[in-house]
Amino acid sequence: MLYAITIIMLLAVIPISEYMAGDTQNSSNNYLLVLIFDIAVGYLCMYIAALLKFNILKQKNQALENALTEKQQENISILLEHQNEKQQDLQQKELEWFAGKIKMFTEEEQKAIIHCCH
Repeated sequence: MLYAITIIMLLAVIPISEYMAGDTQNSSNNYLLVLIFDIAVGYLCMYIAALLKFNILKQKNQALENALTEKQQENISILLEHQNEKQQDLQQKELEWFAGKIKMFTEEEQKAIIHCCH
């Protein structure tokens, strides 16, 4: 939108300067003043448009960074959950193995072995 305003202002230099000049001798000076004013306003519009575009890109970048961080946190929690499940399975297998091995001993020996483990 601001770029369109800039183009319209530059195209309007000649009609505006002719209107201001009328039949006076200062028409070239008026033309230059209008041209300088239009160029200054045009640059201002382009600068504002660039700032707006930069801010929009900055907001989009921040939103993408937030989404990426959230996704990474989800992945980490999934990995931790999977790791915990694997560890629990391993501990369960070790307990089953230990329970199978301890059955070879008498009840008193089993109690002594379990007491040593604590």
